Amino acid sequence: MRVPKANRLGEENQGWSVAKNLLGNERLLVSRVAENRRIFGKIKDIIRLEQAKGIELEPEITAKLSLLEIRLEALDATAMRLLSKFDDGGAIGAEPSMLKLKGSKLVQDMDCLLYEIVTYYGLPLDSQMRNESPIGSDYSDMVANGLFHHRGYTIAGGSSEVQHNIIAKAVLGL
Repeated sequence: MRVPKANRLGEENQGWSVAKNLLGNERLLVSRVAENRRIFGKIKDIIRLEQAKGIELEPEITAKLSLLEIRLEALDATAMRLLSKFDDGGAIGAEPSMLKLKGSKLVQDMDCLLYEIVTYYGLPLDSQMRNESPIGSDYSDMVANGLFHHRGYTIAGGSSEVQHNIIAKAVLGL
């Protein structure tokens, strides 16, 4: 394809380098920090509602929640550090691939904990589409939907396998 020099991005014959840079920028923004925070808040709200009903959760749930919070804070701090580096004009290497992997895995692990809390009430049922009431609590409706939808995050923005290859080449020199 011919592009006028005035509209060209980067140097001639360096289109792939420009494309890789754009993909890295995209991955920097798909760390899913905000979405993970939203799901984490939902988990905490549901735990409070369950406890208000007198339902005590297993100690493993609390331990898992603590580990998820640590991972979320680490993801957020790393994303902010990379965004600051990027804003300051610093070069970004394989870090966005690492963030993308960690963020998409974290959202799936949060979904699994959420499903574990609501148990079988979270089975696939979209009561809104069927114009029915949820089987369990309102907050248990659509849990499975999120669980299955977020599986796609390991594909969107570059599959996890591609991200591992980028890291292997850029960081490990393989």
